[in-house]
Amino acid sequence: MDITILSTEVDSVKRFGRAQNNQRPIIMALTTWKRKMELISNGRKLKGTGISIREDFPQEVQRIRKSLYEEMMEHRRNGRKAYIRYDKLIVEGNENNGNKKEEDEKEEIEMMEDETKGGSGSEKGKKRQKLIWNLN
Repeated sequence: MDITILSTEVDSVKRFGRAQNNQRPIIMALTTWKRKMELISNGRKLKGTGISIREDFPQEVQRIRKSLYEEMMEHRRNGRKAYIRYDKLIVEGNENNGNKKEEDEKEEIEMMEDETKGGSGSEKGKKRQKLIWNLN
């Protein structure tokens, strides 16, 4: 993966699951968002190694993402580019209007209402940047 992580960049590391002979996932909290994004973007280099990296989301966001997955796959089957960003479904499609140039359209589908997002705002800055490493 060619990335060196300094001990000062790691806030904490914790293993999940019960101790057995098999490997267990690890959650790692980093001090900066930039390093977290660098690790996630380089995670594709780990294909075929049995190791994967993904972002850790709160349970409510995980539930929303799970419910958006089928809708995302339906858009993809219809030839549109679709992906999930945090708790939103982003859909980009091509529309051909006769002789007009094809244009991208974007839709954002929010599953959470503004009141459930709430919070004081100061809490947002205090969140640690977490990743989950699956070592299979």
